[in-house]
Amino acid sequence: MKNEERCIKNNIMCATPDINPQRCQLCINQAYYIPYKMKKPLMPRNNNKKSRRLGSTFEVKNHENNAKILTSSNMTPNSGAGRIKGDEQITGLLRTMEELKTQVVPRESKGSKTFTIRKEWFEKLDREAPLENMEFWYLKFRFLEDDKDTYFAMNEEILMAMIKTLIEDRKTAKTAQNMIDLANAKADRIYAENILLEAKIKELELENKLLKSKEQVS
Repeated sequence: MKNEERCIKNNIMCATPDINPQRCQLCINQAYYIPYKMKKPLMPRNNNKKSRRLGSTFEVKNHENNAKILTSSNMTPNSGAGRIKGDEQITGLLRTMEELKTQVVPRESKGSKTFTIRKEWFEKLDREAPLENMEFWYLKFRFLEDDKDTYFAMNEEILMAMIKTLIEDRKTAKTAQNMIDLANAKADRIYAENILLEAKIKELELENKLLKSKEQVS
């Protein structure tokens, strides 16, 4: 049916001809009137829109900071949603998993920033880190994604294990340094003794030459 032949009510055409045309012949006083609904045009997708996934900027910045002092720190693809877990993994002599959390929109409480730490985040780390053969794992967070300061939170056992490892490593390093210092001291003594021995040999040579000179004169 043409648009000009349709019934109009409140400036809206009737959709009955499209749904059930036979009713139009039986319709009296617009009894079968159904308002025609216009489809809204789809809005074009903005491909240049900045990602607002929680913590995405924080993850990149954290990896950049780690990379400045660590050569074996790797950012996990897709924030650990795939086969590899954790947001950042530090491998090598010290295998560590980092979980990163922050918020984009601040929560105001009496004028101060607040951030809620969830127990499930630690349970997730406790579950996934051992599967990745990690020795240590902890939570890194910022009160806001663009904050400069980053804070840590971890299980007490993990913290004490890290401190114990640090102490043992310091002892080992100190013992090794003492051995190096002792070896250097012995080397310096041997060098000094060699210099002294060379000086004595030179002295004997000069004395011997002097004796020969006196014998020739006499």
